[in-house]
Amino acid sequence: MFFHNRARYVGVFYLFIRLDSVLVTTCYMVSNIALAQGGALLCYNSKFVKFSNCVILRNKAGKSGGGLATLKCMNVIYTNNTYI
Repeated sequence: MFFHNRARYVGVFYLFIRLDSVLVTTCYMVSNIALAQGGALLCYNSKFVKFSNCVILRNKAGKSGGGLATLKCMNVIYTNNTYI
């Protein structure tokens, strides 16, 4: 669970390395703020990204990706998530 984090670039997770796969599952990211991108999470340059069974609630970003931002990622799959 990640609540009420604040940062210049990413509120909680910044996955900046090239990974073959990223799986984010069964998580709660609530009320996080990034002044730039990815209020809760920013994933950059990965081949496969999957978000499953997550609650992404009231996150904000100054530029893009209030809850989640995926940049230069090839295959992004969202399943059974709750966004508010």
